[in-house]
Amino acid sequence: MAIVKGEVNKEVMRKLLHFVAITVSAVVPLLLSTYIFLKLITLISAILVVISVSSGTLDSIRKDDDKSWGILYFALFYTVSVFILPPGFFPYLAVGLLILAVSDSLAALSGSSTKKMKYILTVEKSYLGSFIFFVSSFIISWLFPVYFSELFGLESFDQSYLLIFAFVVSVLLTLIEALSTKGIDNLLIPLFGTILSVIFLGAQNDELLQMFVPGLFLAGVIAFISYKVSFLTANGSISTFILAGLIFGLGGWKWSLPIMTFFVLSSLLSKVRKKKNAVVESYFEKTGTRDFGQVFANGGVGGVLVIVNALFPNDIWYFAYIASLAAVTADTWATETGTLKKNKTYNILNFKPLPQGMSGGISVAGTTGGIIGAIIVTASGFYWFENSVWLVSSLLVIAGVFGSFVDSYLGATLQVQYNCKVCGKITENKYHCGANSDIFRGNKAVNNDLVNLIAGVFGSLFFILIWGLIQL
Repeated sequence: MAIVKGEVNKEVMRKLLHFVAITVSAVVPLLLSTYIFLKLITLISAILVVISVSSGTLDSIRKDDDKSWGILYFALFYTVSVFILPPGFFPYLAVGLLILAVSDSLAALSGSSTKKMKYILTVEKSYLGSFIFFVSSFIISWLFPVYFSELFGLESFDQSYLLIFAFVVSVLLTLIEALSTKGIDNLLIPLFGTILSVIFLGAQNDELLQMFVPGLFLAGVIAFISYKVSFLTANGSISTFILAGLIFGLGGWKWSLPIMTFFVLSSLLSKVRKKKNAVVESYFEKTGTRDFGQVFANGGVGGVLVIVNALFPNDIWYFAYIASLAAVTADTWATETGTLKKNKTYNILNFKPLPQGMSGGISVAGTTGGIIGAIIVTASGFYWFENSVWLVSSLLVIAGVFGSFVDSYLGATLQVQYNCKVCGKITENKYHCGANSDIFRGNKAVNNDLVNLIAGVFGSLFFILIWGLIQL
């Protein structure tokens, strides 16, 4: 679609405001000795932004007249950061903010002036825009620490270390920006830019950074191969590279092997089930080829925990990570083995017969398969269990099975189900038999990906709770 002159001018003005506001937000905390007035002004500004976005006042500054969610995400992120971060962390925050201010603005303006291409299925990005984002974010994350090294409490940085750091940051943030839609990059770019800066610039851990680059390479190889063999969609491949890059890079083999075990074996099992019993496929919202939603639903908890562990090392985060993977593995394997062949399926709420493949159903074969999946994933981390090995392993398997039952319970209660207007089948798909389906039950905001994510969270929380009680 051609962009008229008025739309271009509006976009330039919007990005100019974007650049000025965020640059000021990055620089001001570095110049202050007291932060009371900064916190007060930030809080008032955030309240005004919430009111403006809710009332639609800011919609007119967008060329598409859509909701200005990006400014809301940024306002909330910045307000929380100003209130919870110690002053010594503001230089690391500035790195993430400057990348958002400069790189995101340049990418948007250059991208709007050239032919678009699709990075993922739901949002268009340009090659030129992403290239400019990569180059500019590389320059910022490299030169800012060089010229303002005193802000980081160090006299100087090793140049080779900084160049590797800048490469890692620019690669990950470029891909995050490419996947982002509806303004969520205004939250994710400064968030991950700040986190990576704290981890690598704060500690200057040469060993960790040197481990991160091979981890990033391995993640790229796996993501590429998985896309080629149809384990992943295009956006799922990019998501896997980001998520696996963080887990492989920050966690090494200790964290890498369990998630690789889950991903490879679950993908193969999905392919086998699809060949054996493709009839139940019509019930599922997603196919065996994972997209970005499924990637983050299954591995998002692990991504958060590996970052938390890098910032605050503790064995509990690794155990919670295994528990989350055991939960999503148990759920995936329960579905795949339970529908591998035709067998009786029952509603988890009342144990009445249920069509095979329908959300909320459980079966003997599926439950058995889920337990086996939880055992295998737990075993993949067994080498790194140093104390109370068998107790920890048993609790992790139980946590995984518990998480899978939470998934089934939510599938039978809150997860949205649709009634196909054509064939009358109850399905997770809102588009079935070539037509839009009617909501049968559940909440339309609660889809299969969200339910999977919650199952992983519950698996982790279950282990942390039980382990904490045992340690009392």
